[in-house]
Amino acid sequence: MSEELNPYSAPEAEVVDAATLGDFVAHEPRMVPVGSAFNWVGAAFEYFGRSAGGWVLFMLVGGILYIVLNAVPFVNYINMLFSYVWVGGIWVALKKNHDGEQVEVSDLFEGFKRNFGSLILLSVIAIVLSLVIFSPIFYYGYAAFSGADNFDPSAFSAPMMLFIVVGMIALSMSLLFAPALIVLNNINVISAMRMSFLGCVKNILPLIIYGIMASIFFAVGGILLFVGLLVAIPVISCMTLAAYKQIFID
Repeated sequence: MSEELNPYSAPEAEVVDAATLGDFVAHEPRMVPVGSAFNWVGAAFEYFGRSAGGWVLFMLVGGILYIVLNAVPFVNYINMLFSYVWVGGIWVALKKNHDGEQVEVSDLFEGFKRNFGSLILLSVIAIVLSLVIFSPIFYYGYAAFSGADNFDPSAFSAPMMLFIVVGMIALSMSLLFAPALIVLNNINVISAMRMSFLGCVKNILPLIIYGIMASIFFAVGGILLFVGLLVAIPVISCMTLAAYKQIFID
């Protein structure tokens, strides 16, 4: 006997996981288990395997472009302002990779098309904060080379070193996921940096494991006459995608 329909009942909507459709809707960062870092490694190789050839070509062209731009006087300084614009292109490629699409060389330039102003602003903030953090080194370096009479090497103390180390760690945490939150979620720069920092603070242990694994991959890639970096850097990027997805999306 067929089920009788009630014409007055509300229509049932199909419940679909947004992440399954590839729609990344970000929320405030959540804490994930420490062992998640190892899942990120597995997911990274799975993502990379979906478009291995595309990633290698992407990295090859990107690497050549990076070398050329930084070899030209003055242009290398201007290119610093586009640092996170290029990173934005990497995140677009990562999102395509996640959605089952092939990574293409043209993805390198997607940061110039999406949230360009925000990515430039992120680059400027990163440069300014880096200068502030390293200002003690600049100051004492200048004093040493200028032969200032009142220069005292012992004045460069442990607290100053601690300031530099803590400052760079905090800045790195603020920048790790910020480009993704800007490009993929249209979040403003300050909020993206705040969310990235909180995401790292809440997940400091899995991210330490992530950092160790990323360092190993990078070192192995470098040992293999740097050709291995064509694989190592995309794998590390895919690890970051897996971490971002679990902390901010799932």
